[in-house]
Order: sequence, then C-alpha cells, then structure tokens
Amino acid sequence: MKKLKLTAEKRGQFLQALADSGSVTTAVATAGTSRTRVYELRKTDAVFAAAWDEAEEIATDRLQDEARRRAIEGVAEPLVSAGKLVRGDDGQPIMVQR
Repeated sequence: MKKLKLTAEKRGQFLQALADSGSVTTAVATAGTSRTRVYELRKTDAVFAAAWDEAEEIATDRLQDEARRRAIEGVAEPLVSAGKLVRGDDGQPIMVQR
C-alpha cells in the first residue's frame, strides 16, 4: 500500500476544523485534503486516530453546550403576525425569546 502523506500543518488544520465544526467534510475542505486520505491515515496512524477522536469529543461537547444554552436561555426569533414580520418603531424586527 502506498504511504499516505499529510503534512503536520495539514493534519493540524484538519483536526482543528473537525473540533470546530464536527464535520469531516468541512475539515477536509479547510485542510485542502480528501476524505479518502484522512480516513486511510486514521486506519494506519494510531496517534492521528487518537487526535481525531479527541477532536470529535471537543465538537460533541460544544454541541451539547449550545443545546444546553438554548434550552436554558432560549432562542431569539422574529415576531410574525398574520404571516408578516412585525417591526418596531425603529423599523427593526421585534424579537421574542423562545
């Protein structure tokens, strides 16, 4: 099997983007590599595989934190009445917390 090369810089970019987004597709685009390359590297490089797992844990923690924040604080949504956006005196949409 041909040795798959991915520079340390590209690996770091991939792992950081994976931790930030939780998406392999986004991470490979950010790092300028391919899904095939990173998945093959994950199979053959235990250190990279462990870093990948850690990046996924970070992404999962961030998603859980955001879900918790939304559950507690709610989410601002524009007020709609009769199918139309309700605006305040300043012309800006009126927002309600749900």
